[in-house]
Amino acid sequence: MDDRGREDDTEPADTASGRAILLCAPSESLTRHDACLDLLVPTDGDAVDVLCVSLSGDPVDHLEAIRSQGVDVARTALASVGADRGVDEDLDRSFSVESLETVDQLSDLGMYVREVLEDWAASDAPSVVCFDSVDDLLERADLDLVFEFLLVFVEGIRPWDPTAHFHFDPDEHDGTTRRTLAHLFDDVVDVDGDAPVG
Repeated sequence: MDDRGREDDTEPADTASGRAILLCAPSESLTRHDACLDLLVPTDGDAVDVLCVSLSGDPVDHLEAIRSQGVDVARTALASVGADRGVDEDLDRSFSVESLETVDQLSDLGMYVREVLEDWAASDAPSVVCFDSVDDLLERADLDLVFEFLLVFVEGIRPWDPTAHFHFDPDEHDGTTRRTLAHLFDDVVDVDGDAPVG
């Protein structure tokens, strides 16, 4: 039986390689941050190759937060929307698009992520992906286009078996949007938002 899109509040998500997880949590909460870290760190504590996709804000800040929690990061790659940061000395790779207003720009983002994972395929460290966020996509495009993009994105990275989670704030969207997107993922993880940031 296919468990894609399964919702389960009592059992943890299967974070084995090759899983795509929709992480449902309020945007401004510490629990969201903690759940993100939990999904990035393998249970055995080994080093990981981390790829952060940030559609708003600075992905370098997110990466620094990951490191500050003691996560053993082997290699790093960032993808962002906005001004190109260039390659930071602490980064292995970075990529930026000016905006995500066209299908071509979405395709370029997906292609970059696949190229990074392919380059990392020979690494002993597992690859993990943080996609922040689906909400930002939905601000830029309608649900049909976001669904098609995520379908291609999720299926496109599967050959390299990353554990990938995608941030989604269920409070910002209706139930139809959530149910539609849930079908794309192997697991749907709900996190309570009772611990606001700040």
